[in-house]
Amino acid sequence: MKRSAIAAAMLVLMIGTAGALSSCGGGNGDGASEKLFFQVYSNGEGELWEFDGTTARMIDIDALTGASPDGEKVAMGGKLYFRAHDSTDWDELWSFDGTTPTLAANINTAPNKGSYPYYLVLHEEKVFFSADDGLHGRELWFFDGVAASLAADINTAPGEGSDPRGLTSFDGKLFFGADDGVHGNELWSFDGDAANLAADINTAAGEGSNPSYFAVYDGRLYFYATDGTTGYELWSFDGETASLAADINEGGSSYPGFLTVYDGKLFLSADDGVHGYELWSFDGDAASLAADINTASGQSSYPAFLTVYDGKLFFSAYEEVYGNELWSFDGDAANMAADINTVPGESSNPWEMITFDGKLFFGADDGVHGKELWSFDGNAANMEAEFDTAPGAFTDLGTFGVFAY
Repeated sequence: MKRSAIAAAMLVLMIGTAGALSSCGGGNGDGASEKLFFQVYSNGEGELWEFDGTTARMIDIDALTGASPDGEKVAMGGKLYFRAHDSTDWDELWSFDGTTPTLAANINTAPNKGSYPYYLVLHEEKVFFSADDGLHGRELWFFDGVAASLAADINTAPGEGSDPRGLTSFDGKLFFGADDGVHGNELWSFDGDAANLAADINTAAGEGSNPSYFAVYDGRLYFYATDGTTGYELWSFDGETASLAADINEGGSSYPGFLTVYDGKLFLSADDGVHGYELWSFDGDAASLAADINTASGQSSYPAFLTVYDGKLFFSAYEEVYGNELWSFDGDAANMAADINTVPGESSNPWEMITFDGKLFFGADDGVHGKELWSFDGNAANMEAEFDTAPGAFTDLGTFGVFAY
C-alpha cells in the first residue's frame, strides 16, 4: 500500500472510528488453556475463529450466513462475549463457552433489525456496551450474565440516541463520550445507578468536544477532545475536572490517538503540524516527540495499534523505503522490528495487535499470502495460520480477544 492510501486509511481510523479498533482481551484466570479469538473475513463472509498456539479452527455461528463476529471480545463468567450476526436475529450479543456459540441477548426484537452492540467492556462484573433496541436509539446497556438491561437513556428524545462510545473504567466508574441532545458529544460517567455529565468541555450551545481514545495513566483519564478554541488535543480528567494536558499542534489539531501506557509514560500518535503523525510521549507534565520515523519533511509514519510486548512498545509505522511495517520503541529509539513485505516501498500493514502465548500477534500481508495471522517472538515475524490459500487472496482479521476454557 502506498503512502497516500495509508494516510487516508489512518485518518479514518483516528478521526472517524476513534477508540473502536483497540484490541480487547481477557481470560478466566487459569492461563493453562487460553486461546486467541478473532474474526476471519474471506470470500464475502466472516466467522469466529480460535487459535491455540498451534492450530486454528472455525466456530460456525450460522451455517446459512457469515456471522461477522467483529468488534470487541470480552471474557466474563467463563464465557466470551462479542457481537455477531445470524440469519434470524441479525447483529446481537453472543457468547461462547468453549463448546457452543449462543445468542446471549436479543435486544432489538424487530424482524431483521439487530441492536448492533459496540464498545464492549468488562466493568464491575458486567459487560457494558452501546446498543439500539429500536425504541430508545443507541444508548448504554449492560449484560449481567443472565439478561441485558438498559443502563441509561441519556438522550431522552423519542427514538434518539446518545451514541455512547469509547467505554473505559476509571475511578470506580464507567466513562465514555455521549450526546444528550443538549450539550453535544461530551464526557459522561456511569456510577452503577445513573449516568451523569462528567465534563462539558466545549460549552458552545449544542457543540461537543467529541472525547475519544481513552486511556488511564497516572491516576487520570486521558483522551483527545476539543474545547472549540484549541483543536483536537490531549485532555485529562482527574475525577472532578477536565483540563487540557498538552496542546501539541498549536493553532491546529494533533489528533492524539492509540493512547498506550509504557515505561512510565503515556505514548500516542500525534501530528504537531511540523513532523506529521509520529510517535509522541507524555510524562504527566509535557508532551515530547519520541521518534520521527518518517523523516521526509512534513511526512508521517502514522504509528498505530500501540501494544506493549517483551519490554518494548510495538506498533505499525510507515517509512519511505520499507512501507508500513512492524516497529518497536525501547524507551530511547524506534527501530523496525520486521519487514514482512520485502518488496521495496510495499507494505504488510500490520493490523490489530495483542500478546498471546508469549508472542505478539497481528494481521499482516506479506504480498504473497494476503492478510493472514502473524506473530513476532522478539526476534522474527512468522505466519502462524493461513485462512485462504488462493495466491494473494483477501482475508481480513477482526479485533482480537483472549479467552481461557
